[in-house]
Amino acid sequence: MSQPVSRYLHPFDVAGHPTLEPEVKRAIFASWGSDRSAVEGQPALRKPPGVPR
Repeated sequence: MSQPVSRYLHPFDVAGHPTLEPEVKRAIFASWGSDRSAVEGQPALRKPPGVPR
């Protein structure tokens, strides 16, 4: 990915970017989704929303 993910603060910034290819946009959104599911204190682990354990 040529553009750092941290450069974008809002999904609209990514979606509306005129030069990002759709694959890059999907990769950024996937990265954000994965980060959101990270287990606090153990970022290598993921806990999908709605799963109790």
